[in-house]
Parts: sequence; structure tokens; C-alpha cells
Amino acid sequence: MDLGSKMGLIPNDAKCEIIGRSDHVVDDPLLWFFTHVQPCDATLLGASLFHGKVLNDFWSNDAIEQVADLMQRQDDRLKAHTRGKLHTR
Repeated sequence: MDLGSKMGLIPNDAKCEIIGRSDHVVDDPLLWFFTHVQPCDATLLGASLFHGKVLNDFWSNDAIEQVADLMQRQDDRLKAHTRGKLHTR
């Protein structure tokens, strides 16, 4: 959020959404005011993100862990980059 603010980007909390299962606990106060959306109801520019069996397959395998790991690595890289210490592999 700090990086976005420095760039002049300010999220509109009324339009921000967290897509996740209903049992997901949001512990970051910055996200408490975002609207919670079930994955089956998630859309992007009016189009459904998941159709039919795709959503069930997604939740039934280790894809979630893989996505979470990827997001954590990207977050770590972004933090390193903003500190000017980005190391390429």
C-alpha cells in the first residue's frame, strides 16, 4: 500500500474485494473493509473467473499452495526491489 501511495495510487475501499473461501480469516487491518467475495462469485470486468468444474478442480488440489508460494516470492522480490537490493538469479 505504501508503494502505491507514493505513486499516487489510492485504492477505493468500496470497490476493493478479497476473493477467498468463507472460512478465510483476514488479519490485516488494511483489508478489513474490503468486500469478501466467494471464488464462485468472482468476476473480472463482468466475466466469471471460474466456469463449471474448473473451480472444484482448483480447490481440490495443491494449486492454492502453489499460488500462495508464488505470491509470497513475488512479495519478497518486490520488497527487496523497493529497498534497492533486488538480486536476480
